[in-house]
Amino acid sequence: MKVETSNGTENFNNPILSFAWNNNFKLPLGISLDVDLGFDTPGDNENTKVEEGCWYANISLYKSFLKDRLSVQLKAYDLFNSYQAKSTVYSGNRLMTIKMEARRNISITLRYKFNAAKSKYKGTGAGDSQKNRM
Repeated sequence: MKVETSNGTENFNNPILSFAWNNNFKLPLGISLDVDLGFDTPGDNENTKVEEGCWYANISLYKSFLKDRLSVQLKAYDLFNSYQAKSTVYSGNRLMTIKMEARRNISITLRYKFNAAKSKYKGTGAGDSQKNRM
């Protein structure tokens, strides 16, 4: 794609490649560990040129209690504060250069299931007589 800008004609022919590696590990004591890693290459996205590659590492720990009625999840996004990139946005006669800030954050989620109902379906084979008839 070619776009006329205040700096002349710009080509937006370089795609951004994204790589992700998402894993889940079962640890002792019923703890679940998620490790997600990702990397984006420099490239073009519509009218934006991303000039630097960036990467992230997210990690999460999950544990349930009281027969799965209570659960606790601890998440850390962008653990190394590395998901930031410089990009240039072309918009008509405007040109904006942006340095995306890293957004590391940590969260804890508590969930409790009130009135958790079990499935009432017992698999009694209610349609067996119809199948046998056919």
